[in-house]
Amino acid sequence: MPYHYLRNLGFFLLVTLLAILAQLAVNFTDESIEQMKTITASQQARLEAANQMNNALLHAALLYRQDSMIENIPAEEIMATLDSLAVKIKNLKKNFAFAKEQEEEQALDTSLFAIRQGLVSLFEAGQEPVDYTVSLLPQIKDHLRTIHFSLSTLAYGGMHSVGANDPLAACLSLDVTHDLAHLEAMVEKFMTGEGLKLDVVMKLLTLAGDRVSLLKDHTRPDDDHRHELEYLNDLLIKLRTNLPRIYDGWQNDPTMSLLPEEIALTGTVWDEIAVTADELIEQEKIDMQRRQAALESEAGQKRRQFVFLAATSILFAVLFAFFINSLLSKRIGRLIQGTAKLAKGELGFRIDMPTRDAIGQLAASFNGMAESLSDKQRELRDSFELLQTSEKLLQMSNEQLEKRVRERTAALSAANAELQLMGTAFSHALEGILVTDENGSILKANPATTQIVGFEMNELMGASIRVFDTGSHAEDFYLTILADLREKREWDGEVLCRRRNGDVVPLWLSIAAMETQKEQISYYIASFRDISEHKKQEMLIRHQAMHDSLTGLPNRLLLKDQIHIAIAHAERRRKKLVVLFMDLDNFKTINDTQGHMAGDLVLRGVAQRLKTIFRPEDTVCRIGGDEFIAIIGDLDSEDFALTIAERILKSLAVPFPYKGEYLAVGGSIGLTVYPDDGTDSDMLIKNADQAMYAAKSQGKNRIHFFSANMHAYAQERLIREEEIRRGLDANEFTVFFQPIIDLATMRVAGLEALARWQHPERGSLKPADFLQVCEDSGLMVPVGRRLLEEFCRHSREILTGCADRHLYFSFNLSASQMQEEGIAESINDMLQRYDINPSRVVIEIIEPAVITNAQKAALVLLLLADTGIRIAIDDFGTGFCSLAVLKHLPIDALKIDKTFVRKITQGDNDRRIVAGVTSLAHHLDMRVIAKGVETEEQLSFLKQCNCHMAQGYLFSKALPAADLPAFLKTHSSS
Repeated sequence: MPYHYLRNLGFFLLVTLLAILAQLAVNFTDESIEQMKTITASQQARLEAANQMNNALLHAALLYRQDSMIENIPAEEIMATLDSLAVKIKNLKKNFAFAKEQEEEQALDTSLFAIRQGLVSLFEAGQEPVDYTVSLLPQIKDHLRTIHFSLSTLAYGGMHSVGANDPLAACLSLDVTHDLAHLEAMVEKFMTGEGLKLDVVMKLLTLAGDRVSLLKDHTRPDDDHRHELEYLNDLLIKLRTNLPRIYDGWQNDPTMSLLPEEIALTGTVWDEIAVTADELIEQEKIDMQRRQAALESEAGQKRRQFVFLAATSILFAVLFAFFINSLLSKRIGRLIQGTAKLAKGELGFRIDMPTRDAIGQLAASFNGMAESLSDKQRELRDSFELLQTSEKLLQMSNEQLEKRVRERTAALSAANAELQLMGTAFSHALEGILVTDENGSILKANPATTQIVGFEMNELMGASIRVFDTGSHAEDFYLTILADLREKREWDGEVLCRRRNGDVVPLWLSIAAMETQKEQISYYIASFRDISEHKKQEMLIRHQAMHDSLTGLPNRLLLKDQIHIAIAHAERRRKKLVVLFMDLDNFKTINDTQGHMAGDLVLRGVAQRLKTIFRPEDTVCRIGGDEFIAIIGDLDSEDFALTIAERILKSLAVPFPYKGEYLAVGGSIGLTVYPDDGTDSDMLIKNADQAMYAAKSQGKNRIHFFSANMHAYAQERLIREEEIRRGLDANEFTVFFQPIIDLATMRVAGLEALARWQHPERGSLKPADFLQVCEDSGLMVPVGRRLLEEFCRHSREILTGCADRHLYFSFNLSASQMQEEGIAESINDMLQRYDINPSRVVIEIIEPAVITNAQKAALVLLLLADTGIRIAIDDFGTGFCSLAVLKHLPIDALKIDKTFVRKITQGDNDRRIVAGVTSLAHHLDMRVIAKGVETEEQLSFLKQCNCHMAQGYLFSKALPAADLPAFLKTHSSS
């Protein structure tokens, strides 16, 4: 085909292509315009929907505000009705003879005048506050009822004056009553108004809600307006929920006084709806203008792009035609030849051609390109070698990188798992957890927080931590917390928190401060828990610790505090203070004979009577057993305290009924006066105790003030107590042993350890000289522990020097030692330390030690018996220990008191008691030991009663441990 045909054909095809492209550009531009119109129409529809919504809201708001205003009945109509009523009342009064009802007639005129004045004030109060207009309506109603009552009274009196069957009187009364009811209804109608338009308002709100839903349906999920539409929809729902309740309130209370908070809240919602709707409409207008401008700009840009494409195509066509013509040149062939060689890889081929024209320059470019390719080939070869080396290094680096990625991935997975665990712990923690910024604004809270403080989660977010402040803590308290957080980065303690409902609850709060890289506090993390129940339990425990559980009175612990307070008060006001110490007479007999239930009843009854005698500011305490102490303060003299004490004795003279019987008790009362008899609590209580004992020693049921002689006696006791303490330090306490004889063999069966005090000045003192002081002063436990040590030491010495393996050793345990914690373990440890077989040991206890705390005593005795130690009841018959108690205790022997043994030769009663105790012991499979045997006649009677053992001066007095070996050689058993 000739070349020029080929050229023309190519040119024609390019022109055709350009025409097609131009037409496509025009069509595409038209489509863009149509699309812009379509979008504009859609936007216009959205704007129209928004306007419809706004119009509906405006109309609804207008109707609501019209309904919220009081719609009055014309005042002239109400006043005309009142004038008509006044005329009818005047005619009614003319038709009756009012002889004795002048006061009712005056009240009638006064009420008419007051109603007229009230209505005038009501009509003029249109611009007054609601509270003022509300107060007028009840006043007018009260005057209307007064008129009705006065007319009834007048009519009754009048009809009795002129005749009860007067038809004119009945008609006039009925007419006036009707007008009264009509006037009251008109006044209420004036206040309540008519024509409330709730249905129309609700329809308009529903229409507005539909338009909001329509706008939401035409809004993309990521559109910024969607949140505002959802918020507006929520407000409309809240408004539709509240309006029926408000309209009901207006129907029942036109003065709108019943729902002030609801009406205020609804007004706020109306305002928020109006603002939100206006913002939406304005935004819709701005969006529509912005989208139109964007579409127009886009269409113009596309048109320009297509025009540029067309121009470029024309230019290309011209160049194409020129290039085709140049191909006719022979040099083009050489270029083609060089290109072919170059394509075969002959990079050394060059085209020798002058460079005077474009083809020559192209040949030169070809040569340069060939040279460049040759250089590139060499470089490529070198690069390939380098690439192989780099590939190996890259492979190694890739393996290291993959290893690091795996390690990092594992670390991230572990961190993510830990983060999820922490999130789960945060959400499910039972304690409340808050995260705040450095200013105390709440950033995060867990569900437990809302349960503890009562606030919803959305109410807490962004709120200040001060929302929980109760005002109970001073500003210094918070400054201390901040100082600790800055210095120690943590704080914990008890705070008071205000819940959402206003309740105040105690919390245990822990705060930690979180630092940034610059060591600046950025966050605070607070955890807390409600300790209300703990505080209640703490208060209950404190109350129980300071009050007697039986009577509810304060105990000894609280007594000390109250005396300190009373002394400080008396000293400050220069007043006197009296401490009253009372011990019940005959209570022990009731408790032992009638049982603890009877004793508890008496104690509760005494406490109740004491509460009625003392003043509210006085303090009455039960310090234990049957002892009571009272503090009577703010006195000018002791006379009032004496009067109180006399009232107590008079009150106790009335016996307490119990199961058909009467339990009678008395009281011995001792009184001490501050500051005459003491200046501190301990001295006042001790002196009152001494005064009480003085009253008891004088015959009981008496009152005794503390005197100087008692003080001297107290001083002597203090000296004795100090000597006992010194004796403990100097190891002056030891034990002597009195032999116990087996009456069947007349040999020594055992040894009873008896306490002795080797006083440096007074010589060897027996138990009666110091044990009571030990009991009263609380020294019995340390003294008893020292005596137990001496008992074990000497027993070990006796056993070492004695071949009699059947000898046993007896030791007396006091009531105080029985109550000592761990006494059984202490005795067992002592026996093990001195290598004494427990089966050789008998522990003797007196009956009061068992009765005082039977449960505690039973536990101690059982623990001792489990180790092999035997138990004996000492001085049996002198106490009140019942057989019911004995049969539950591991008792091995009964020891008859010497008072019974001494008199068995003088009277039949004591002989019968000894014989009865011996017979009882035999039936209970217990041994019997008689104490204080001094004559052969006593010994003979005991043998006749089958008494097992005896001890006394007839056989031997108590001997020091050093004298026992010689005695045992002549009296020991085989």
